[in-house]
Amino acid sequence: MKKYEDMIKDMEESVTQFFNHFQDTPGLLSGWGHNYFCEVDGEKLTFKQSSPRIHKCGICDYEYTGEKYDDSWVYLNRLQSFFEIVKAAYFYKQTDNEAYLNHARKTLLYYAENYAKFQLHAKDKIITSDLTVDVGGAGKIMPQGLNEGYMLIKIIQALDILGDSLSVEERLMIKEQLIRPAIEEVLAPQLIRIHNIVCWIACGIAAAGFHFDEQKWIDYAFVGEFKIANQLKDGVTKNHLWYEGSIHYHFFMLEAVLNLMVYQEAMALMADEKAIVKKMLIGAYEYAFDNSIFPNPNDGWPNINLKTYLHVYHMAAKVFKGCNDILDIIATIEASEVKRMPIPLGEPYYYGDWPLEKLLFNSESKAKALESKRKSYLFGDSNFAMLRNDRINLFMKFGHNDPSHAHPDKMTFELTIDDKLITRDLSNAGYGADICNEWHRMSASHNTVVVDGKNHDNVAPGRTLSFTEASVSAECVEIYPGVDFSREFELSATTIQDVFSVTSAEEHVYDYFLHIDETIKPVGGKSVKGTLGFEENGYQHIKNVKKVTGTKKFKILVKGVTAEITVDTDAEIFICETLDNPVNKCRQTIVLRKKGKNVDFTATWKL
Repeated sequence: MKKYEDMIKDMEESVTQFFNHFQDTPGLLSGWGHNYFCEVDGEKLTFKQSSPRIHKCGICDYEYTGEKYDDSWVYLNRLQSFFEIVKAAYFYKQTDNEAYLNHARKTLLYYAENYAKFQLHAKDKIITSDLTVDVGGAGKIMPQGLNEGYMLIKIIQALDILGDSLSVEERLMIKEQLIRPAIEEVLAPQLIRIHNIVCWIACGIAAAGFHFDEQKWIDYAFVGEFKIANQLKDGVTKNHLWYEGSIHYHFFMLEAVLNLMVYQEAMALMADEKAIVKKMLIGAYEYAFDNSIFPNPNDGWPNINLKTYLHVYHMAAKVFKGCNDILDIIATIEASEVKRMPIPLGEPYYYGDWPLEKLLFNSESKAKALESKRKSYLFGDSNFAMLRNDRINLFMKFGHNDPSHAHPDKMTFELTIDDKLITRDLSNAGYGADICNEWHRMSASHNTVVVDGKNHDNVAPGRTLSFTEASVSAECVEIYPGVDFSREFELSATTIQDVFSVTSAEEHVYDYFLHIDETIKPVGGKSVKGTLGFEENGYQHIKNVKKVTGTKKFKILVKGVTAEITVDTDAEIFICETLDNPVNKCRQTIVLRKKGKNVDFTATWKL
């Protein structure tokens, strides 16, 4: 374990520091974590254990106060306690240092002794009857059933590690005063749909069932319409991606299931599901750009990549012991030059690129990085396509499978050239942040067409018209009432051809958006002050609008990759600045506007 010495030292310091100052009381409600974001720039506020009443943005330094933020701080403080008890349990088993055992014991017994005193609530609402009034469900210690299920898994992880280090009486208290009421009174009634939230709840219940040998709890998770088998069978597409269309929620769901599958008893009940989980892990690797960054449509977190979710793959190494497919993917991810991007909420412990799960489950892996390159792939049942050649990766989204976590962004695309991100999906800030709902969840923030300044109002699947290694064409009908979209991309070694067609029996105003992350330089025409005219649905956040006039030839030079984009000039051309994520930065955006019934937008990229 010598190579992990610095990591272990860092974890020891965090455990000691945290529990030396940790305190809680049942009188405090835990607030929604998605509220803990700056209202100005969408950045997560900096959690400080020593600052329960003042909450500071790490970008603009603005200090937030008030109940909403205080309650969210309570949630983050409790969440951290459950991460830390797992680390404390690990260190006790490694060192026999009673201080670590006492940290874990004290925390677990506190919540067991006081669980009945915590108020049942969903985010900021006290719940008296309907546990499912909020999509995230209700919790007592935590703000939602989702988080209470997550808490349950962490508690069981700690108990697994500690084993008989706790007395029989202590374990019984934890079981009967904390685990049983959490499951039977709060969580089991929330097993009501196919959803990532229900996966966490079911997996937490089942893990507790296996740990305490409680068949009733195991049955909650493995019997019934919304059992774990059906979550995987009905929630995973034929392309092995989670149905919500978000790569973050794909891994979030996998994390829950793999936390359960480390139990041999669970594996005995999940033989068929094991194959699905393995395909999901491999499918997510195939879904990534060659630079290991993820295409990122729909809700999730910005700028994530394969290293963001290494902890999930290290759990998989335990579950699929000796499986070269998984071990080689881990080695490939670890060898990648991409910088790991953490997630703002529910971030597990990492030391650089190493998660705690590497120590727990896969510390001696000696696999080799994969040499073969990914190929173009149609994720048709997920409404995605990825085109690849030696220089270009182009991802296209053409539909939805469900409104859950959906963004109004049909026919959007993301692009890398020579492994540089040229245009990407912003994902979003925390769901409680104004900018999330005013910009990141608006059609105008995506590379698509907006009709009459309004958001797409259709969350139906699209349809693939054609697909080859170098081209994709897809359509989706009724994006707006009476308005259909189709889009075709074709790649060569040095070009990208984009044709976006809009069909309608009525006349409309059509805005084609192209957001560029690299620096661009317009060539041709004269730029004058302009306006797009609309003042809602994200348009209110579009700044420095300039209209290009007096040209029949207009090109955009993308400096980072020496690319040149030529667009059709029978459209009005606007150049503007749009918000990034977080929104303290902006990126440059081209808007092509046409009016009429049936229109085509064309753009040719030349490398």
